[in-house]
Amino acid sequence: MGSDHSVADLAAVECPVLLTKGTETGKVERRVVDLLALHLSNVRVVELDGSHAHHIEGIDRFLEALDKHLQASLAA
Repeated sequence: MGSDHSVADLAAVECPVLLTKGTETGKVERRVVDLLALHLSNVRVVELDGSHAHHIEGIDRFLEALDKHLQASLAA
């Protein structure tokens, strides 16, 4: 399956985006998050304790970060 999209297309995304990564996430996955953040115009990156599954391992911390992101997005 091919795709007609590229990473550069992310610049067209205008809605607020929350990207998260774990403190113990692998280098490749962390780099993917960092590269996505470079191409999104309205992005917040949050690093949470844990591995690639930090959103499951620390659901309360993840939900707190998500709530802050949503509140900030609504206030903007």
